[in-house]
Amino acid sequence: MTPSDLYRQRLDRGRLTPDPAQQAVLPILDRLAATLLDPPRKGLLRRPQRVKGLYLWGSVGTGKSMLMDLLLEALGVRIPVRREHFHAFMQWVQAALGRARKAGRRTPSCLWPTRSRPRLASLRSTRCRSRTSPTR
Repeated sequence: MTPSDLYRQRLDRGRLTPDPAQQAVLPILDRLAATLLDPPRKGLLRRPQRVKGLYLWGSVGTGKSMLMDLLLEALGVRIPVRREHFHAFMQWVQAALGRARKAGRRTPSCLWPTRSRPRLASLRSTRCRSRTSPTR
């Protein structure tokens, strides 16, 4: 199932109320899920290429976490994931930078800059809350 399928399923069950901002992001999540499950391959050895990520931003309660939960549910356990809210991710970045500085490195290998930027998707809406939390 795609994130869009899962979203429609929750709408049909009355667990979500329709939200145009969330629905606008669903095609992007569908493409991202498809690309993550079957990444483009390049070169003689047909190695998987890096997949451009997605950064969702918006006000509190706009459904960002719920949409990411739909993406993760659509991916299943087929690929390893790490799901964090922004503040926890930034704490991890700061700790990694601190460890790198103590070790005498300028930038940790896990934080090397990449050429591609993640896609940005805005969730601007006044009524984006789900009626119940996503399945867990």
